[in-house]
Amino acid sequence: MSEIRFNCIGCGGELVAPDVLMGAEICCDNCNTKQEVIPGNTEYSFICIGCDGTLSVLRENIGGKVRCSCDTKMLVPKPGEDAIQVV
Repeated sequence: MSEIRFNCIGCGGELVAPDVLMGAEICCDNCNTKQEVIPGNTEYSFICIGCDGTLSVLRENIGGKVRCSCDTKMLVPKPGEDAIQVV
């Protein structure tokens, strides 16, 4: 059985799950954030708060800063949350 290694979207800690759990939800042992088991370099999409366009980033960039083509700067949100504008 192989393992899937990825970073928690809540605290950034490394998580490891058996590949049979691909697509299942687990909780991080460190911060208790519930998340889907997917490979760490999977693309993640969210809506820009400036233009309502769709932005795609690697999942590992959740919580990081990004700039949309409309020039809005924001933090990449966790799934189910809205992006937060930064200056």
